[in-house]
Amino acid sequence: MEEKELKIIFEKVYQIKHFERLLILFNEVKFYPEWIPALEDCRTLNYIKHSQKCIYAKFNLPIIQDRDMLLYCFVNNKIRDKIKSFQFLSKSFDDEEIFEIFNTIKKNDDAVRINLNMSSFEIKILDNQSILLQGFINVNPKLFYLQKNYINILSRQYIKKYCSNIEKIIDDEKFNEIFIKSMSVDSKEFYRFIENEMKLINIKFHE
Repeated sequence: MEEKELKIIFEKVYQIKHFERLLILFNEVKFYPEWIPALEDCRTLNYIKHSQKCIYAKFNLPIIQDRDMLLYCFVNNKIRDKIKSFQFLSKSFDDEEIFEIFNTIKKNDDAVRINLNMSSFEIKILDNQSILLQGFINVNPKLFYLQKNYINILSRQYIKKYCSNIEKIIDDEKFNEIFIKSMSVDSKEFYRFIENEMKLINIKFHE
């Protein structure tokens, strides 16, 4: 059967004050279920270093069987380039590769293992007042029996949900209380690194 890929592309302009909050959303794995639609379980398996980690993600989807992924996540720092951005990238490990690294991980028999070809969330600094968030996701959800037009409908619905969830969280006046105070200890080095990078382009990291 033909494998159908699900592609999601979106972009949105935000105020510069949202820069830190977006960084936290994309970096803090335990917050992913707060904004990624249908994500039931997400946890860090290992920190390679402050900008690289391996994670497990499981999606609880209506009607169809659950899906899960084993991912390598990393940050592409382009803040010193002309483009001035941080890009959060993820892709699937193949099973053999991941089991060599984490031989204690068991396959979840209740979920279908799917392949994330690539996801990218890039935060670009446009000027001292605004930033641009560009999102791209290319995944094979292994929905062999669905028609291509239905896959396209799912893509559009996912885009709307992604964007509405992100906007709701970063505009929450309790964000600092709920999210910043709960940031993982392992992330502190990463945020110190970002703060130092931001100083180089004369933009304040903290609100």
